[in-house]
Amino acid sequence: MKRILTICLLAALLPTLGWTQPKAKYIFYFIGDGMGMGHVHTTEAYNRMVLGSENPLLMMTFPYGGQVRTHSANNPITDSAAAGTALSTGKKTNNYMVAVNPADSMPLPQLSYSLFSAGYRIGIGTTVYGDDATPAAFYANAYNRKDRKAIAAQVAKSHFSFFGAPVFKGSRLDDGRPNPKWYGLMDATQFTITRNADSLATVKDSPYKAILLARNPQGDQAGYTIDSISGALTLQDITRAGLHQVYNRLDSTHQGFFLMIEAGKIDWVAQANDGGAVIKEVLNFQSAIDIAYQFYLRHPDETLIVVTADHDTGGMALGRRENREPDLSLADYQRISKDRFSDYCKARYKEGAKFTWPMMRTFLAENLGFFGKVEVTAEQEARLKDDFEKIFHQGQGRDEKTLYNDFNQFAVQVYDLLNVKLGIGWTTNDNNAYTAGLALTTALYPVKRLSRSAVTLIVGIIGVIGSMCGIGNLGFITWISGFHGSFNMSFVGVLIAHFFVVSREDDKFVQTKGLAGIVAWLVSGLLTYFGVLPIPVITNTLLAFCLYLILYYGVEKRIWGETVVDQIQPPKIIR
Repeated sequence: MKRILTICLLAALLPTLGWTQPKAKYIFYFIGDGMGMGHVHTTEAYNRMVLGSENPLLMMTFPYGGQVRTHSANNPITDSAAAGTALSTGKKTNNYMVAVNPADSMPLPQLSYSLFSAGYRIGIGTTVYGDDATPAAFYANAYNRKDRKAIAAQVAKSHFSFFGAPVFKGSRLDDGRPNPKWYGLMDATQFTITRNADSLATVKDSPYKAILLARNPQGDQAGYTIDSISGALTLQDITRAGLHQVYNRLDSTHQGFFLMIEAGKIDWVAQANDGGAVIKEVLNFQSAIDIAYQFYLRHPDETLIVVTADHDTGGMALGRRENREPDLSLADYQRISKDRFSDYCKARYKEGAKFTWPMMRTFLAENLGFFGKVEVTAEQEARLKDDFEKIFHQGQGRDEKTLYNDFNQFAVQVYDLLNVKLGIGWTTNDNNAYTAGLALTTALYPVKRLSRSAVTLIVGIIGVIGSMCGIGNLGFITWISGFHGSFNMSFVGVLIAHFFVVSREDDKFVQTKGLAGIVAWLVSGLLTYFGVLPIPVITNTLLAFCLYLILYYGVEKRIWGETVVDQIQPPKIIR
């Protein structure tokens, strides 16, 4: 779910920068996953408006910076795998590919391995899955980012000094139990696994190769900053432990270290359109960068810090049509992320009629500041109450799916209202863009939030009704037998087949060469136009539907394959 805008804030913390400058001995490579300039500027506005600080974020004070827009090899909109590959190899690849050449799927040489071969100690840390696309791009090669087991196994071959993450998905079996093969492989390659950050960050004789995981063996994530989960593995924990691991064990055989740290949760909360949580995640990212900056102050002539992002998530912006005077102070009354609130709603939904609106109202007041610090008008409260009754007691709600979660619909309504109060706007909640669906969904928002599948179905029904009504002075028979009935309805059949059969899921879009669709559209359209097919509204659409599926699965997919795209947004022009 994203407009793909790669923000590169490059900070070369050296006295001068030039071709004669000695190479950096200590390299920090920070990646704010999903962090665009909207996220940065909104957080800086929070600093001014709420914290009373005119100081920009630390990353924005660095002496060198730039902005670029990237694309993957097969799509104007990159995903994290292709973007991570570009950051780790300097080469473009297809979406979903991890550090492999799109032409022949051969491995691409990564910066981390080049530095490792040159005598640098290497560390990789992230607040999301250790085998997720971005960190994987620095140590693994994979045709598909979803091949977690194969990616996680490549930790062993890296021989890097440090890996830090809450969990590796590939370290588990399908039923959630630990994968003995993975743990055995780590043990065989002399990786020490610990769930205590202090054991690496403070212990003098730490293991030569170490993997830091979350304390909870079943935990999937570090938790969001705004949730303040006790005992969670934090970005600061990972950064300190990683720095200790790659720096304190240096000796005369090493040239220095390279430490990559990803703030992966910026992307996740932006996917959720959770403005308050985004601010806190960016500030948390700043705290991790400050650890590197303090190191730089001790080693100013030998340290290079790079801060960048792989893409922009959500198209976050400060200011909305409904609220042109943002009040970011309201973010301080938010004590729960949209993710956790959605989980709370799902749990309470199971209670049925026992869970009442006064109970929900109290929860909103205590955790989001509603009806007190966050002003909610009588009309807004009435709408929330009505939504609550429909979703919790009448079963009319449907979860809204994003890349990382399925949000309870009431949680979506609540956080949309909170964004209005904060004055934070969003263009999308994911990387996918069914353009017409998004536009119609937005237009119908005051009535009811609809899924994209529902919107697609509505568009098809409208097209059929339009064909039956005719246009201008043309009667039904003339119009339906003419161009519209011949070609437009065959197009509807192709769309239905692609969206509901090939793509299958609301938040996935299968990108193809399009030849199957073109042939199916033309054949069914021409047959109708020349009177071969009777009852064109039905037979035309049905023929196009069937012909597209036959050609797609029988020819197009076999020859060219398919690409599942998770990030489709209009390109943005960047200076």
